[in-house]
Amino acid sequence: MKKLVIAGFFVPALVFAVGVAFAEVDYGDGSSIGGDKEAPSAPTDLKATAVSTSRIDLSWNASTDNVKVAGYKIYVNGEFSTGTSATSFSHTGLTPGMEYSYTVSAIDSYNNESARSTSVSATTHKEETNIQPSPPPPPPPPPPSSTEDIEKPTTPSNLKATAVSASRIDLSWSASTDNIEVVGYKIYINGVLFTGTNSTSFSHTGLKPSTKYTYAVSAVDKSGNESSKSGALSTTTSDEVSTQPSPPPPTTVEDTEPPTPPDDVKGAAISGSEVALAWQPSTDNVGVVEYTLYRGGVKIAVVKDTTFRDKELSPGTTYNYGIVAHDAAGNFSRFSRLISVTTKSEETDVFIKGVVRFPDGAAVSDAFVGAWTTDGKNIHTKTDIGGTFSLKVLKNTKWSVRAGKIVEDIGYESNNLTFDIGVASMEGVEIYLQKSERELPPQKAIEVQVSEIAHVELTDGAAVKVPENAPAPAEAVSTTDILTLDVKPTVDVPVTDKERVVGSAYEVEVKTQSGSRVRSFSKDIEITLPFSDEDLDRLKVSAGELRPAYYDEEAGEWVEIKDYSLDRRNKRVVAKIKHLTRFALIAAADITPPAAPTTMTAVRGVGGIQLSWVNPTTDFRHAKVYRSTELGKLGAVVFHEVFSASVTDTTALSNVAYYYIVRSVDPAGNESPNTDQVIIAGSGEPILAGSFTRSLKIGMSGADVKLLQQVLNKNGVLIAVSGLGSPGSETSFFGPLTHAAVIKFQEKYASEVLTPWGLTGGTGYVGSTTRAKLEALK
Repeated sequence: MKKLVIAGFFVPALVFAVGVAFAEVDYGDGSSIGGDKEAPSAPTDLKATAVSTSRIDLSWNASTDNVKVAGYKIYVNGEFSTGTSATSFSHTGLTPGMEYSYTVSAIDSYNNESARSTSVSATTHKEETNIQPSPPPPPPPPPPSSTEDIEKPTTPSNLKATAVSASRIDLSWSASTDNIEVVGYKIYINGVLFTGTNSTSFSHTGLKPSTKYTYAVSAVDKSGNESSKSGALSTTTSDEVSTQPSPPPPTTVEDTEPPTPPDDVKGAAISGSEVALAWQPSTDNVGVVEYTLYRGGVKIAVVKDTTFRDKELSPGTTYNYGIVAHDAAGNFSRFSRLISVTTKSEETDVFIKGVVRFPDGAAVSDAFVGAWTTDGKNIHTKTDIGGTFSLKVLKNTKWSVRAGKIVEDIGYESNNLTFDIGVASMEGVEIYLQKSERELPPQKAIEVQVSEIAHVELTDGAAVKVPENAPAPAEAVSTTDILTLDVKPTVDVPVTDKERVVGSAYEVEVKTQSGSRVRSFSKDIEITLPFSDEDLDRLKVSAGELRPAYYDEEAGEWVEIKDYSLDRRNKRVVAKIKHLTRFALIAAADITPPAAPTTMTAVRGVGGIQLSWVNPTTDFRHAKVYRSTELGKLGAVVFHEVFSASVTDTTALSNVAYYYIVRSVDPAGNESPNTDQVIIAGSGEPILAGSFTRSLKIGMSGADVKLLQQVLNKNGVLIAVSGLGSPGSETSFFGPLTHAAVIKFQEKYASEVLTPWGLTGGTGYVGSTTRAKLEALK
């Protein structure tokens, strides 16, 4: 009994137009109901016509099929090149004077491929064979302003034209000069622009005998300024073709093809005075050398990279940007799509705003967030129910920020993040908490009568002892009142430029039965604060440098308690004081951030985006990687602890632009300022993540099946021309279409896949040798 397995719906492009779907039932052994095994007829009457030096046009008669022809596959010099649903195709971007061989096959909706057509060949033109004007050059750059290069090159001089034969005239001239750089020359024939060159000579070929030609030449500089034309010079070709061979023309192929315009231009306001721009690179038949940027029609910069920061702008102002690419021969692309960016409004007050998150990304409500400067300023706040916070800070100041929260006696703390604040707010900051390296003891509270001694000791050795009848007279507490003594470990620890907390901090409260807080006492309260060797090592301090302190909320600073004793053997400090608040051991510990990593790069590769950088050589423990999809935003942490200098982001998606920042973290937990944000634009090529760890056959499903379809499509063995299984629409089911494509793949690489097993035909089973080849081509 055959088991029915639904193979899914395949929707050919020609059927989809009328809303009809075809469902094939796969029995799992290669047979099927409704399956089509018949290939289309081979295309006939294939023609190849050379149209220019870089283009050949193809056409052929349509194939027939018992069901429906879905498209055609075009092979160039024996190798698969591309596919089309039409019966014609233009092959462009070719090399002048080069012969190309073509065959075409037809493919139906079930991936059955016909025999290939008869092979035909065509050779691109060596050079233009007439003096009809070339397509007009791209429009000149926008009107100049007083800040750009408006000086034209000098006019080419000493133009010479020599009739070499009945069909060829050689030109030469003296080089022009320019205040910046001459990048090429334009050649006019009979008053019409004919071509361009970056040389000072040119051979005009394919001419008519006994014919007069008139020439003029102009120079073009890097900014697109064109000189006046040279004086016109006429020359007549010979009246007959010489029996002597003409001198060979120059071997240099003149480059007259402009680059493509920059694509996917993005812009973001960094502040009230700065805009960041990024774009995808242009392409060119030879090579793009640089880009010219225009703001409001005025040239502002020439750069070689695909990113730029426009500075010294006005707050709250909209600016329009366009970009032009140019190659070494002086060919300019068309303008990119124009974009508008509005700078941020000038703010009287500036803020650090953001959100605090747990390691899993969940927002943290009621988390402590503190910030400080190197000159003694100190502020702190709590996050709201959505985990967001806002700290009002001073302009043009470097601020360090940290956050913390205790959840069910587990402490979570962040590293110390450093920000250079200019004249605009720092928004979109994401602070990620990590589980504290120290175990925090549970909170503890007791109730005693005022006339009794109150003593609370926590599991880490921290303790508070309140003598009998200790409240000050001003507190108006009777001897019969019941007091509650509550000792709570806390990570709500303000940090200043002078002191750093060693170990844990503790919030100590004494309340009456009515809930009133008792703050002052007539007798000394004894506070025991423990420390550990690990705490001292982490902050690089000794026991002798420890000082007990309480935090003064009004002054915003830690105040040293003068009356204390150090117990080195039991690793504790015992202090005496007559009021209660927040207590901790402090020391002049390291609060200086390390240097930032340098030379960061991001490259799309197999399996993800590969990031690399250079770590600082001193005061470094590990690196931390942030990722954002918004320019100028710090973004989320994608790698918390990187002890090397490279990582691969396997969670990156194709066709998405990412912005990465790497920070150094020192042994004390201080984070460096940002590296410059590294941008990697979206790519049309899918990132083929994953690997083939098992053998695959028809009827199976999984992520490795989808990877199989992606690799097959990528290498020209199409699962389908359109619909499910086609490039970009791969599925995770191994059906008959995938089976047929695997057979073709195996036969294409038979020497590596089939021959080792003594096979001459594909099997459709993805075994060890097939998997190895797929991995190599992934």
